[in-house]
Amino acid sequence: MNISHRSSALMLLSTLTLALNGLVTQLLTPMLPIILLLFLRLLLPGCLMLATARARFWHYVSFSALKNVMLRAVFITLCQGFFILALYKLTLIEAVVLFSTGPLFIPLLESVMYKREIDLFVVPTLLLMMIGLIIQSMTDQGITLRWELLIGLAAGFFNACSQLCLFQISKEKTPVLVANGFCFLIAALFSTLFFILPLFVGGLNAELAAGSLVFESAWLLLGLLVLLAVFSSATQYFRSSAYKLVTTGSELAPLIYTSVVFSYLLQLTILDSPVNGQQLVGISFIVIACLMQTKRNRS
Repeated sequence: MNISHRSSALMLLSTLTLALNGLVTQLLTPMLPIILLLFLRLLLPGCLMLATARARFWHYVSFSALKNVMLRAVFITLCQGFFILALYKLTLIEAVVLFSTGPLFIPLLESVMYKREIDLFVVPTLLLMMIGLIIQSMTDQGITLRWELLIGLAAGFFNACSQLCLFQISKEKTPVLVANGFCFLIAALFSTLFFILPLFVGGLNAELAAGSLVFESAWLLLGLLVLLAVFSSATQYFRSSAYKLVTTGSELAPLIYTSVVFSYLLQLTILDSPVNGQQLVGISFIVIACLMQTKRNRS
């Protein structure tokens, strides 16, 4: 398997585990408050990745990677916070579609932050993605702009910022598990600020405390939290490994949208929530864009 095929395969594994992670997170939303779920969503994968690294080897984060690790921890906190809040308000497929808008921002962020030239071939693929996203957002009354959609878009934007930092970290000598483990652990510490935020900002208490600690089985909760940690860790490992094989994050950015397809299948089969024909058309545009960019990278 050549490098192009390997990087694409690793990215597809990361999007599959990302979709599974989104499913598990949504199953947890009725059981836990948002702020507690966010904290566990960051803490558990961080501990698992560092524990795995400790069992296999041990390596501290290099000084050159420390800046990007800290910066990514901030973006992860914001990204996951908005994503979890979107899952409370939207269906799985809607939240994942908006979360996956990261590729729309990555080439622009790379151009602004790293002065990189944008490949003109990226333009039509991004346009197809945007058309697919617009179709997904349409209703019988037209395109309805809801604040829940803006929350999802915010998750997508900070996801793009996080991915850029991840790409930079992947080029350092620090092992993947160690770098990502520290990112998530630091992000978990940052997320604790949300516990005190409602005390200073009125009106946030009801939103951030949504959910409850009532659940049918402690074993069910424990099992879902374990799966959350495993899928989150696997996503970071596969994605970091994929980025090590390419020269720019934009090469793999369109494949991030395959998580939408996986999420659709999970919503249809496990959540038993059908998707209408309009949403299928939007997904088709996104898949076509992914195939176009993948073929371009391999040629």
